[in-house]
Amino acid sequence: MSGLAQNGDSLFLGRQPILDRDQVTLGYSLMFQPLPERTTPASPTAATAEMVCTAFAQLGLARALGSQLAFIPVDDDFICNDMVQVLPAEQVVLSLPAATSPRVIERCRDLHSAGYTLAVDGYVGQSAHPLLSMASYASININDHSEAELAGTISYLRRLPLKIIAGKVETPESHALAERLGFDAYQGYYFARPLLVSGRKLDVATQTLIRLIGLINDDADIAALEAVLKGEPGLVASLLRLTNSVGVGGVLAKTTSLRQAITILGRKQLLRWLQLLLFAHPDGRGIRSNPLMQLAALRGHFLELLVQRCYPARPQMFDPAFIVGLMSVIPAALQMPMSEILEQISVSKEVREALESRGGPLGQLLELIEHYDDNNVEAACSMLSRLGGRLGQQTLNLCLTEAIAWMMSLGEEGA
Repeated sequence: MSGLAQNGDSLFLGRQPILDRDQVTLGYSLMFQPLPERTTPASPTAATAEMVCTAFAQLGLARALGSQLAFIPVDDDFICNDMVQVLPAEQVVLSLPAATSPRVIERCRDLHSAGYTLAVDGYVGQSAHPLLSMASYASININDHSEAELAGTISYLRRLPLKIIAGKVETPESHALAERLGFDAYQGYYFARPLLVSGRKLDVATQTLIRLIGLINDDADIAALEAVLKGEPGLVASLLRLTNSVGVGGVLAKTTSLRQAITILGRKQLLRWLQLLLFAHPDGRGIRSNPLMQLAALRGHFLELLVQRCYPARPQMFDPAFIVGLMSVIPAALQMPMSEILEQISVSKEVREALESRGGPLGQLLELIEHYDDNNVEAACSMLSRLGGRLGQQTLNLCLTEAIAWMMSLGEEGA
């Protein structure tokens, strides 16, 4: 096996979105961590640097992320490693701790001159710092400091031409604090962890979507789907636009009827489109401007790819896998408990078991993905062991990268 493969098989690839004030994705904070039992004892920092750099080539991260920035936390030894300059300068942001040595400051000057973008992580205070004059971003963990301390630091940093990122924004409360203090961007999954309200009444449009999803899951005929769709002119217009952009066999054909549109799109794609619409923002923003929709699409395809690798002889599991991954985010979209959502959406027994109790093969893989979203290395490794060798770390990372690339392609197509 090549060195690249060995690196990829001992590397945990974590990620967390960074969103601007309009909740448009600015980039991802990537965390490359050696698996605990495989860390190279002689020089773990050098080994990690090598893994990070080769992973960009091996996993195709640059291609997958497209125009999104990749924020990579680095320490003193890492940034002084010559391999850092293998990373694409136009796409990565090297994030350094505020406490650095003169050697690192000089190295940062060289990298900055070479076109690399720098970020200062964890700076709090109101005094000059040599890294700040070179940095384009400053990141602060809002949970580690008082509101007064944060306000003073932000007031000082506003004098500099950089963007200020609030780190560890995991709850609506921390997001509200970050907004109040005037941060430019937020890092965290706060958008996927809202307050769940039991007994919440769904709006008419959402009720229609759920009804249509139920009809497709129950294998209803096209006439029944048409009857429901005709009551929602906005859905009809969107469906016709979608099918006219997709075409048949790569050839665009003008679609003018609902029946024709449903036939062209097919039940599988129609179901996925309707499910993604549950995450759509009322103002009609596309997937690039909707982090929750991005997470849903990513989870759906990620789980689908994992099932294809784990159970290649069971293709009947592929579509339910996508549904499980996507629906796992629906409580955040609708702000309702999963139990109440499943009372209104008809799903198969295996999908229900996975979503309610993380039971069955689909539930196990969903739990693995959730550990990845939480960047929980120990729990993810434990899940891989429970899968009995069906998945290796390299395959997991490759599937994640492929899912990111697919999710990004939806934005390019205006989904």
